[in-house]
Amino acid sequence: MFGAFAPLREFRVFQERLSQRRKEDGKYEQSVKHNEYRHTMSKLRWGILSTAKIGVEKVIPAMQRAANCEIVAIASRDAARAQAVAKRLAIPAAYGSYEQLLADPNVQAIYNPLPNHLHVPWSIT
Repeated sequence: MFGAFAPLREFRVFQERLSQRRKEDGKYEQSVKHNEYRHTMSKLRWGILSTAKIGVEKVIPAMQRAANCEIVAIASRDAARAQAVAKRLAIPAAYGSYEQLLADPNVQAIYNPLPNHLHVPWSIT
């Protein structure tokens, strides 16, 4: 039973060391109200590689609510569909091909809601 808690203990030690290192690097600012440290970082700019239902209805809205995410582009094999979804979800760029989204220099990371057999071919380029 004791051994089962070892990974949790190691994780807490890791978090503590990481927090201390970030404090020393000046990447955290002290919050007076809670006496906690908040990481000051910019938003990660995401491109969505499809207009699949799971992405449009569940994942994109959740990402848009996150403090550290910004959806900057969406792609579909059908340009009209990409534009319609982009308009509905207030996404600034819409592309009619996945290649165009992957070539966009404004996109830092992608979310790939394509069918499983297409994850590797479109995610590792």
